Amino acid sequence: MAAVTMEDLIKPRIKLSEKKLLLISKGLSVFFGIVCVAMAGLASLMGHMMQAVSIIGGVTGGPLLGLFSLGVLCPFVNSKGSQNLAKISPW
Repeated sequence: MAAVTMEDLIKPRIKLSEKKLLLISKGLSVFFGIVCVAMAGLASLMGHMMQAVSIIGGVTGGPLLGLFSLGVLCPFVNSKGSQNLAKISPW
């Protein structure tokens, strides 16, 4: 995440020396590391909430996987075919 932030957000907008970019990159790595550890700790406290998020993700992920698979494996399918596939889904 730190590398993507550096390359896509900071480098194109701000002209800095390589030394300053290195320091910013290290700082971003520490920041994102702390955020990830904090989020993991927070998730461990939310037992039932995490289960609900997992269920909702599974319910929406299945039809999305079907639509993407249809588009990749059958490039000749149009929007009507994909809408019919979405209607078949139980969710």
